[in-house]
Amino acid sequence: MSDDDTRPDGSESPANLPLSRRGALAALGTGLGGLLAGTGAASAQEDTGNGNGNQPWYDWDADVDAGEHALTGLGSLSMAGGDASISEFTGANLSVTDGTLNASGGVPDSIHVVTEYPGETLDQKVDNVLEALPEGDDIPNQQPGHRIVIPAPDPEDPAAADGLPAWRVESPMTIGNNTGKLVFDMGWTLIYATDTIESFFVIGPDEKTENITLNGGMFYAKQNLERSFVDIQGLGHGHLSRMYLQNLEGRNTVPAGVRLADYHGSSELTVHDTEVTGCTDAFLAEHGNDDVPYGPAFDLDIYNWRGGGGEHSIRIDGGATINLDSIQCGGHPLQSVSESIVKLENSVTSVRKVSIQNVRERHNAMEYHSGVTVADVTDGEGDRHDGVYIQNVDCYNAEVGTDLEYVTHYDQQNVRPAPTVGDDAEGSTRWFDDGVERRQTHDSHAFHAGDGEEASLVVDDTDVRVPGAGDGVVLTTPDGSARYRVSVDNDGSLVTEEVDDE
Repeated sequence: MSDDDTRPDGSESPANLPLSRRGALAALGTGLGGLLAGTGAASAQEDTGNGNGNQPWYDWDADVDAGEHALTGLGSLSMAGGDASISEFTGANLSVTDGTLNASGGVPDSIHVVTEYPGETLDQKVDNVLEALPEGDDIPNQQPGHRIVIPAPDPEDPAAADGLPAWRVESPMTIGNNTGKLVFDMGWTLIYATDTIESFFVIGPDEKTENITLNGGMFYAKQNLERSFVDIQGLGHGHLSRMYLQNLEGRNTVPAGVRLADYHGSSELTVHDTEVTGCTDAFLAEHGNDDVPYGPAFDLDIYNWRGGGGEHSIRIDGGATINLDSIQCGGHPLQSVSESIVKLENSVTSVRKVSIQNVRERHNAMEYHSGVTVADVTDGEGDRHDGVYIQNVDCYNAEVGTDLEYVTHYDQQNVRPAPTVGDDAEGSTRWFDDGVERRQTHDSHAFHAGDGEEASLVVDDTDVRVPGAGDGVVLTTPDGSARYRVSVDNDGSLVTEEVDDE
């Protein structure tokens, strides 16, 4: 049967598109069914599951020459003819037993598809996968380099949520004691919490957990998460990417989207392309144990993050070497924040060496305090935050662009609205836009006379200002021979006059 006879439009049909090796082997193993005796004449049963089987080029009633193209969308393939049975197929991994074609070695042993494991819920299936992982010869834990694939389930699967192509979870999926690479590949699979649980994933309850990656997944909860969607208690070289975590009902009913508790004091985590809605803290990093050395000295990198629906998009307590880039809160109440987009705290140790760039709000955001807040939550008893770099904060609905308190060595640029800085903050540079006015200060000093709250004289690196009209201030020359009064007249001009002490 020629190509022109089967496809009048001459375009390349899905039936002729190449199929991946794994896909082809899967089709051979499950979709082609048993083979009967035959001589090579073939007939194809139409696949009506997606409607493609109704296309004319699927009707074969003669010899088939695929021309090195894969045969896809077949419900079954039978071969019948003379009295000779099919006993051998070309291919190192193909064999025929009792008329059935078998393919071996199609999927590497390091890839585990949860649908092939028993369980009444997704957490049970994942637990069975983890139990099946082999131990390595030279390491004390599971063999490195395994991928756990979580596709959408068959709606008829007992582990499916309410007959949907979505998984239900009733207990946390706990991942620990793994020093080899372990990747969870979830695509855009829907995963529901259908019972009250602490978290979907608990990672690192022991000190030997590293190289864990969570890719994808759309996780939903209805006010039934007691702690977080993902709870990380200690993790080396961990990654979260392309996840969507949503509390379906209300604000602040889930404490955190992603919680880094850092019970071990040495966590290293990278998060990118992830969105959280409806949680008090979309991302929360804090100490989990007061006995960890040096406090919560975790390393953290977050890129392209959207989170809100509660108080903060990101709240970090402690930590060292932190990079936040492209951080947003949304405009809808379930995506906006009520306090700050980013908040740094120091309840145990200060935040050290942190870079925050490109903090934004989406349209119609709620009114809130600031884009970035650096706060002392110890009433002056804790360590100061040290080394805070802030660049490009643009938050139209915030009271202030940044609110810095109890900070040593900070630098901020391009901040709107105008920032506020605590009296104890020691900064190197402040550069921001306030309407049409641009200011840059390097060592600023204010002098007060009397009981007034307003400074009498302010010395900047580029000018000297006497706020408001009044008596001004008296300055003495270095040799003490003369004194001058500096004041502002009614026209706003700076006036100096020598003071006669007599």
